[in-house]
Amino acid sequence: MSSDQARINIEGALEIVKKSKNPLTPIYEAMTNSLESIAQIEKPQKDSEIVLRLFFEPTTDQRKRLLSSVEIEDSGTGFTKSNLDRFKEFFDKSKGFDNRGSGRLQFLHRFSTVEVESVSRESQIPKGLSFTCDKTNFISNEKQWNETNKSSSPKTIVTLKNPILNKKENLFYNNLDIETLTNEIRNHFLLRFYLDSKKTKFGPPKIRIQFIEDTQEERIISSENIQFPESEGQIQVPYIRVKTLDSGKIEWIRTSDFEVLHWAKFKTSEQMLSKNSIYLCSKNIPVQALNLLPIKKGEHIDGYRYQTVFYGDILDKAENVSDAVDAFKFPHKKDVTFDAANDLFFEDDQPFILMDEITNSISNELPIIHKELQKLKASQDEAIANISALNGISPEIALKSNISLTDDDETITKKLYVRQAEHLAQQGNEVKIIYESLRDLNPIETGYSESLQDKIERLNALVDKQNKEELSRYVIRREMVSKILGKILNNELSYQKSPAPKGKRKSPEGLIHDLIFKRKTNSNIHNDLWILNEEYLHFEGCSDLPLTEIVVNGIPLLREVTAEQIEKFGVKLDRRPDIFLFPQEGQCVLIELKAPNVDLSEHTTQLLRYCNLISNLATNPINRFFCYLIGEKFNEWDLNEYHPTVSGDFIKNDIPIKKYGDHSQVSGSAQVEIIKLSSLVERAHKRNQSFAEKLGLPELLKTASLEL
Repeated sequence: MSSDQARINIEGALEIVKKSKNPLTPIYEAMTNSLESIAQIEKPQKDSEIVLRLFFEPTTDQRKRLLSSVEIEDSGTGFTKSNLDRFKEFFDKSKGFDNRGSGRLQFLHRFSTVEVESVSRESQIPKGLSFTCDKTNFISNEKQWNETNKSSSPKTIVTLKNPILNKKENLFYNNLDIETLTNEIRNHFLLRFYLDSKKTKFGPPKIRIQFIEDTQEERIISSENIQFPESEGQIQVPYIRVKTLDSGKIEWIRTSDFEVLHWAKFKTSEQMLSKNSIYLCSKNIPVQALNLLPIKKGEHIDGYRYQTVFYGDILDKAENVSDAVDAFKFPHKKDVTFDAANDLFFEDDQPFILMDEITNSISNELPIIHKELQKLKASQDEAIANISALNGISPEIALKSNISLTDDDETITKKLYVRQAEHLAQQGNEVKIIYESLRDLNPIETGYSESLQDKIERLNALVDKQNKEELSRYVIRREMVSKILGKILNNELSYQKSPAPKGKRKSPEGLIHDLIFKRKTNSNIHNDLWILNEEYLHFEGCSDLPLTEIVVNGIPLLREVTAEQIEKFGVKLDRRPDIFLFPQEGQCVLIELKAPNVDLSEHTTQLLRYCNLISNLATNPINRFFCYLIGEKFNEWDLNEYHPTVSGDFIKNDIPIKKYGDHSQVSGSAQVEIIKLSSLVERAHKRNQSFAEKLGLPELLKTASLEL
């Protein structure tokens, strides 16, 4: 008979339906099937029951135990022919609670073998059935027989054997006690048990929960201790139509049609309910949690926690629930693009339900459902504001203070001070770093005052109320620097227009050099290299120093060179790159600045000379060079081997650096980029303008620029 079954790749199905995160899912799924089987009985029986047995075996460590198998027995209809046919067909969407195809797959995610034994009555003749499920053969060893005892009652026993649990799941079952499991089952089926109690005079079946090891423990959930909701009601969720506009935008149109969702609020003692929650339910079983409650999950009010559930016809439809039955498939607005809206799923005349509308409708109703919590929260928010103001603690700190809804004024005050202490400790660490950097300052050096002021400004910026002001000042300063560079290019500075002192000459190149990185300095604490690359602000470097005086990480850049080597290789050790940066081991950045009237095309080899010298004579190997030749004037037709960049500048990559004495060997490679000063000004202004807009300061930036 097994040869007549539909063939399916079980491993593939397990890939589609992912393993549930909850280790109790196989038990929930088996119990759900049992509840449905009992519900199919034509004449409800008073003695209907489900028995859940967990078998444990001890380990060599007497303090630990291992789950060996789980058995679920019910007095339902048994595996009738129609039930068996549905069980064999995966992803069956036909009517029936257990026909989404995921339950049996959740069994196989955590147990390698599932054994089923069942008795059903068809035409009043009791028939037996047994089979085995595993990942290789979904149904094997199938047997059917006629019961010899004509009075045999229908029943089903499902045994989950050979657990395949990970370390975390083993730990969960090792620590699981029967009281906790009883509460978890009661709370999971809270809505189902309540609604079943309204359908028949006998209510839901009796649930027996047994732990079997050396001894046996048992707990019972019966109709006598079924919990009723504290309050109930319903909400309306409107249908939405989507319309695509010629502009490429989407218009959402709310229709007059709607779906009704019912809700029930259960108030349960903290001993029986481990967390507060709101659930969307399908077929009266929790599927998807919503984080909308004005109370933390673990909080309790006067010893009680709350579980609020929403259920309705639209949530029961199998096509609206994921195959793993752990989420709903209603679309979200943020996921609906213009292209998706033109898909067949979103037809202009076809209304549908958005998850956004479900959550919005629930959010609007929550103040009514949980009016006592809303009042309590409003009262506490006022208390927090008053206590914060009284103690000089900012609202931002109060928001991060992890205050619970049940905290009294004394507890709130303590938490506010603890959070403020953490905040101050974090700030204190930043202050400490700045103060420790004072050791790098030298009162004798030029620029000492500016560097000291920079540290003062950084400390000042740690004051919360001034953060935006300080950031604004920082952006404005950058824009001023870019404007000054622009004025230097246009020969507009007063210094440029005034006559040079007797015996001295004015150097446009020097102006640009000192603006970006002060000459004759070996500190990167205060420079404006951001105008070229933001990262360069943080690299170790120096400006206009001979290569023989450059020190990297406490070690001279160049090794000792003999007079013979100097003569042999024509080495000029007094070369001084305009700017030298050392970003990391084996690499360096070289920048050469030229006056606006200098033709850069005539100086393309200058940087490569630096590269050759450093590559061959560096104390620690440097073999990768990033070079910039910056000015204003060049003839692009003279740059045959250079390629234009998106910024309108030119670049040449992978230039080989030859080894002294043997030009057949390569000691490194260089990249040379030729950039116009005007291009730097334009790029800097765009970045500054972007920051300014985010700060709401574009007009202020314009004002700052005009003052120049």
